[in-house]
Amino acid sequence: LSHSCPVLATDCGGIRELLDNGKSGKIIPINDLSALRDSMFELATNHELRNSYAINGNHYFRKNFTLEKMGDNLVRILKISA
Repeated sequence: LSHSCPVLATDCGGIRELLDNGKSGKIIPINDLSALRDSMFELATNHELRNSYAINGNHYFRKNFTLEKMGDNLVRILKISA
């Protein structure tokens, strides 16, 4: 995301949050090889989709996951907990 690359990822852990519920990349069901194959083909052949994921992903990353932003969030959480 930070390098404006389109992302394909399986639906586990915090992937939905990281990919902004699919706006910043393709979320594929776990163990669904045909969905992975189809998604890879779609991404390889659809320039607009690749561009959309790349732009949305980088914007979402800069808005939520930079070192500065994560540090600010940690400080806020620690202040609330204290």
